[in-house]
Amino acid sequence: MQLQKIFLVLIILFVSFQIRFGQEQPNPILIDEFGKLCSEDVMARYDNFLVQLHNDPSAQGYFVLYGDDSTEGKNLNFARYLTEFYPTVRNFDGSRFSLVRGENQNEMKIQFWIVPAGATPPKPDNFFSEDKITTTEQFDKSWADFNNWSGRLDIYSDGFLDLGCEFSPNRAAFAKTLLANPKLTGYLVVYTKFGKGVKRGNQIANFALRDLTKNYKVPRSRLKTIYGGNRQEPEIELWFVPKGDKPPMPAPDKKKK
Repeated sequence: MQLQKIFLVLIILFVSFQIRFGQEQPNPILIDEFGKLCSEDVMARYDNFLVQLHNDPSAQGYFVLYGDDSTEGKNLNFARYLTEFYPTVRNFDGSRFSLVRGENQNEMKIQFWIVPAGATPPKPDNFFSEDKITTTEQFDKSWADFNNWSGRLDIYSDGFLDLGCEFSPNRAAFAKTLLANPKLTGYLVVYTKFGKGVKRGNQIANFALRDLTKNYKVPRSRLKTIYGGNRQEPEIELWFVPKGDKPPMPAPDKKKK
């Protein structure tokens, strides 16, 4: 009788084991992968992703973002666009998304994943690590020249939010990092379009300085400007320079023949 009970228990355990491990565990599904794109293209890909996620109510959406190592400010802007801005535009439940940051690389890369119930979420080869700033490094860059947006004078454009290709430089994160670390100096390197010169560059630099000191409360003593020369398109670069380190070296374009 005792042997029969033991035998019955062994059969139940064996059957349970077979059922449990006989079923294949679902896998995460890579829906899309792309690099730097203008917002119209990103929106079309995002909408396709939302449709597929909507069709599986039990699944979770994952974004894996490998940022550009020369524009961490833009990486942060893009992460906010993926997880906050566009879900709000589409009135989609943001709790169904998660963002994973992979290690920054030479060029930005974004992946859209759908993770069915029971599947293991995707993992980058190396996770992003926010290291302490110990050497001169570029934080962000953007097109910059005087323009009028809705009757307001500005040097930046949040074009990505208005169906464009670029974010304005991430001054909020730039200022936050400067204010949190008194050993850093912020450098603004301004490049003008060919045909313009140092006078125009200084005007743009002064506008950018006023913006950072007035709107983001960065002391003027913590900021320096460099006129970098001409480029095919006018740009501004935001740099962090630790105490005792060398300032950034400008890299103007050569004029096309």
